[in-house]
Formats: sequence, C-alpha cells, structure tokens
Amino acid sequence: IRCKVINSAEAIHTVADKASFRKLTADAGLAPATWLDYNNVPVDAQGGLLGPLVVRRATHHQGKYLHVCKTLPELVRACQLYGEDYYISEYVPKVAEYRVFVVSGRVVWVANKTPADKDAVAWNVAQGGRFDNVRFGDWPMKVVEAAIESFLLSGLDFGGVDVMVDEAGKAYVLEINS
Repeated sequence: IRCKVINSAEAIHTVADKASFRKLTADAGLAPATWLDYNNVPVDAQGGLLGPLVVRRATHHQGKYLHVCKTLPELVRACQLYGEDYYISEYVPKVAEYRVFVVSGRVVWVANKTPADKDAVAWNVAQGGRFDNVRFGDWPMKVVEAAIESFLLSGLDFGGVDVMVDEAGKAYVLEINS
C-alpha cells in the first residue's frame, strides 16, 4: 500500500512553533508586530511601552498562556514565566475573528468565531465560543487573502488559519492550526 503524506512533519513543526511562525508572518506584514525577546521591544523616551503588548508561550492552545501587558515590568514578568519559550506581539483590539480552512492553497470554508465574551482577548471554542459558517458570497476577502498568504509560508497541505480584523478593517493572521 502506498501512502501520500499530507502535512509533512516539517510543515507541522513550522506552525506548531507559534513564536517563530508569528514572527515570520509579522515580518511578511500579515500579523501584528512581533518580538522574540523583550529586550528588543521599542519603548518611549521614559522607557515605557508604546502601547499594550501580548505575551504568549511559544506553544499554546485553547486561549491559554496569554498575558496583556501595559507596563514594562508586567511585560518582563510575563516573559520570565516562560524562560525563552515566548513571543510578544502588539495588542490589536479586534472586532471580528475567523478560522479560514485552506487546502492546497485554496480556501474551502470560512467560519466566524463567535466568542462567549466579546471583551475577551482569546476567542475560541475552549473558552465557550463557537464557529458560525460564513456563506461563500459573504467571505471577507481581506481575511481570505491574508489566510492564503500565510498558508503559503507554512508548507502545509491543509490547515485552519486564524485571522482577526481590527476596527479599521485590517486583517491580521494569528496562527495556523495543522
């Protein structure tokens, strides 16, 4: 029996390391600004943060291991919880979030992530939210385009791309689930 490997181990590892993949997508202009070391975060003239930042453990799931930091001491404490296993991203308030399912570079389904608490930072099913189908004619094209661009960076054959939208309508890739 011949088997075709779908989603190679290398591609799965690429997206499973959420810190490196977030940095890759941020550098491509698809995700919020991202840093892998708190010493590299830009600060104002007084040494304060320029705005709220999110600290995540490099490997995370279900909306866990997430900290919103408003001060430099908060940021340092959150990063120290994870040793070198974290990343920092600009906090972008979202008005919508989607999961875009991509197979072989083509979108096959778009789901609106409806949170249990719209004020929560993480919107996902594990936190009491749900996925709602988005009809083909209603797909948000900026979200779809960002999902495809990030998917092409991943090397995956299929995956679920999480994309949020800010108040101005800009789409930001959060991660890809393999």
